[in-house]
Amino acid sequence: MKISDYLVLTDMDGTLLKVPYDIPEVNIAKVNEYGRKGGHIACCTGRSVDAVRHFTDVIHFSAPGITCNGAVIYDFNKNEPVFQMTVTENIFPLVKQIMEDFPGIGVEFHNCDGIFSPQVNDQVRSHCADEFIPYYEVTFEEIRNTIFNKVLLAAPEETIDSLMEYIESRRGSDPLYEDFDFAHSSTIYYEILPKGVSKGFAVRKLAEIMGIDISNTIAIGDFYNDIDMFNASAHTVSVADAIEDIRNMTDMTTQKTCMEGAVGELLDLIEDYCSKGQPFGS
Repeated sequence: MKISDYLVLTDMDGTLLKVPYDIPEVNIAKVNEYGRKGGHIACCTGRSVDAVRHFTDVIHFSAPGITCNGAVIYDFNKNEPVFQMTVTENIFPLVKQIMEDFPGIGVEFHNCDGIFSPQVNDQVRSHCADEFIPYYEVTFEEIRNTIFNKVLLAAPEETIDSLMEYIESRRGSDPLYEDFDFAHSSTIYYEILPKGVSKGFAVRKLAEIMGIDISNTIAIGDFYNDIDMFNASAHTVSVADAIEDIRNMTDMTTQKTCMEGAVGELLDLIEDYCSKGQPFGS
């Protein structure tokens, strides 16, 4: 086996980098070197295209990246989407209904051009500041004819908990909710996605696009929103400081934490297996 036979998928926050500390130098060096040697590595993240693009001046993913929790596969070298799915027009009445019942909730509409917010709160401001991306304050009328890949709802943890119960109580009975899937990506974020979209869906799609057998996919992550990515990948790795549930479900755990260079450690391990002529994880 050669490193070019594998597709490596890395989560970003808590795996490749940590806000506000940025990407560890060892991860930058190893990812860039791995690509130069012919290896394929892609991000697999809930972040928007703009939020990933912020880092691509220093870190060069050698494969198109999975963004928006699987709704967009984006080639950051060519600066264009390879594949994307969009939410239906029902997103507008659905979000309006949520805003009426949760008046202080922050709303972000995401697409490949940026983040558009018809309602800004402290969580939206801090989210965009943490990810180094601008947001555009808009009205619903201004964006009604625009396509979007996902919507992120932002609020304090207790509000998000109530929102999740609210949405679950309507799914299966309110037809407005049938066009979408939902993801709890953080204690203060809840996401609305196109039906059938997930990190796992995008892993399979990216492997197909690249002509890499799914049995040669290797995923590394740290949190619950990586489970779909793990379920779709043949080999699963958690970083040393991942939550315990994730460390217990993966095939292996790195010795290094995120900020110590866990992703770099994984890439060294893959190269070591290949240099010995052994399949990864054998």
